[in-house]
Amino acid sequence: MNLRGPILVLVAMFFGAGAIIIAKFAMATTDGIVFSCIVSGFAALFCGIWAKIDGDLTPPKAEGKARWAFVAHVLASVIGAGSLWCAVELVDPAIVSIVSRVEIVISLALSGFILRERFRPVEWGGALVVIAGVVVMKLASTGTLALVFESTNGKGFLLALSAGAGYGSAEVFAKMGTHSATPPAFAFYRNLCMTFIFGAWLLVRGGFEIPEARVLGIIAAAAMGGPVIARVLWFEAIHLMPLSRAVILAQTHPLWTAFLSWLVLGTVLKTWEWGGAIVVLAGCVIVTLGGAASRRTPALVLPIPEKR
Repeated sequence: MNLRGPILVLVAMFFGAGAIIIAKFAMATTDGIVFSCIVSGFAALFCGIWAKIDGDLTPPKAEGKARWAFVAHVLASVIGAGSLWCAVELVDPAIVSIVSRVEIVISLALSGFILRERFRPVEWGGALVVIAGVVVMKLASTGTLALVFESTNGKGFLLALSAGAGYGSAEVFAKMGTHSATPPAFAFYRNLCMTFIFGAWLLVRGGFEIPEARVLGIIAAAAMGGPVIARVLWFEAIHLMPLSRAVILAQTHPLWTAFLSWLVLGTVLKTWEWGGAIVVLAGCVIVTLGGAASRRTPALVLPIPEKR
């Protein structure tokens, strides 16, 4: 059995979790939107260098409806990324990572609505399990099911849900297969667009200040760990193993985040939060296994075309 693919997935999830933990250190002196803008800029820079070394900086080709799919993908990514980093600013990164797993439910629902895909009952059952786990997490974290911004935990929880919705929607638009660029080139243009959007957001909001050099270094490290290294390893892994199995292993992301949060930040989830986390992850696995059983390959990443 070739273990290279599974190992790459696990390492990718580790670096992705590490990026969230690293980000927490920058939040003391900056906010989530400023962080989102700068981390997208660094990610664009690093991915641009990677694409240049790879020998292909050709932008994604999109015409007609495909162009709007690309735009929708970028906008959904902005919602996902902005919500993610704002949530990390407010609550435990482990909670953010777990709650944002609703991404897989959002992808399932939108794939049926937009792409007209048909799903097996076991997949919808897994989605309900995920929702049940999120409910347990909500009660354990905030003591109420009310979706309000009245407390830091409540606001952070809602932003984590928004992150899952944003990323889940982004993957559906990516699934349309409208982009004919290599992964590093696609990531470069995607992150470049996101940088401009976040920058415009900050200009409209006002009060933007460039963080000090130390914080910029932290943000650069987070960009390298998440959008760059984790994504590179993920692309390589799905070439070596079935995507359905890779997605199952990808559900270890919250576990890595919880471990690193405890090791680095000294934070520990409550007993009921762990219970909710287990239910959420179990639901994700059920959804993924159900999709694999129906021989439907969920395209959670963009296809990699041959080099031109």
